[in-house]
Amino acid sequence: MSVIPCRCGAVGGKHSVIVAWIFEVRSLKVYGNDRKMIDNVARKRTRAKTTHLDHVIREPPVWIGRRMAAMFTCCFGCCGEGGSGHIPLKEMPTVQLDTHHMGTDVVIVKSGRRICGTGGCLANAPLHQNKSYFEFKIQSSGVWGIGVATQKVNLNQVPLGRDTNSLVLRHDGSVYHNNEEKNRLPANSLPQEGDIMGITYDHVEMNLYLNGKNMHCPASGIRGTVYPVVYVDDSAILDCQFSDFYHTPPQGFEKILFEQQIF
Repeated sequence: MSVIPCRCGAVGGKHSVIVAWIFEVRSLKVYGNDRKMIDNVARKRTRAKTTHLDHVIREPPVWIGRRMAAMFTCCFGCCGEGGSGHIPLKEMPTVQLDTHHMGTDVVIVKSGRRICGTGGCLANAPLHQNKSYFEFKIQSSGVWGIGVATQKVNLNQVPLGRDTNSLVLRHDGSVYHNNEEKNRLPANSLPQEGDIMGITYDHVEMNLYLNGKNMHCPASGIRGTVYPVVYVDDSAILDCQFSDFYHTPPQGFEKILFEQQIF
């Protein structure tokens, strides 16, 4: 906000602040009675014969004071570089494996991105959006599974896919839900150590991608609010990738968003 000196040459004080605020606020989108009040004050200012504004406005109206405070809060609190009025922006949480929803013998490391031990773990973000994409990298082979599950799934009982609460690709290439094989990867396309498995989910189907290639192996059947899920056993180690993907997501699919990011 610019500072306008009084006619006597003095700079600062309540008079210069009021004048500056009057002309600054006229450039804003103000309508109705507020706009009329601003215009009336400005006309009085231009007609004034005195050197100071206190003959025109001895004290600023309450509404000017309140809006002036709001403007200062926005300009110097939100956009400033610190100080007592600094209002830090709330950072969005990071999608990662959720240590509050994991098996008792599971170990989560690398800031919630790597799983080892025995058992399963859910991610901390449900798949609310229409089309989600996420990846897993097989760091060490063994018994493992990846897919989606509800919070009712038993994360201590592996392999998953035995009931209605999980839909998973198992390390042998089979896709299971409710103890039924829903599909299977081609025999020559089984994931190996170092491979990247991508998963898309659109609330109807789960599809699988091996190193960026569509395996044309859809599976469906799970209902309710689901989360990404991964389980390991027999020395398997998997890394989760919920952003900064190894491969470009298929058209229309994107990284998992928290609900407040969607709206």
